Amino acid sequence: MTNTNCLANMQCPKCESDGPFWIEGVAYFLVSDNGITEYGSVNWQDDSGCECSACHHRDFVAHFTQEKGE
Repeated sequence: MTNTNCLANMQCPKCESDGPFWIEGVAYFLVSDNGITEYGSVNWQDDSGCECSACHHRDFVAHFTQEKGE
């Protein structure tokens, strides 16, 4: 596993890809009538949806996260 930053300890449980992954997240957006002008930090939890961009396997983030040493 090579991820050490935003995807630290994450790997697809099906194809063992290190990503990138599509992750369901939550963010606050500053929206005016003209559209989105700014957004804040993006967050996700263990129960957020996650999809591997390599094999399209879908599950929860928790199932893509490996404990250190595994």
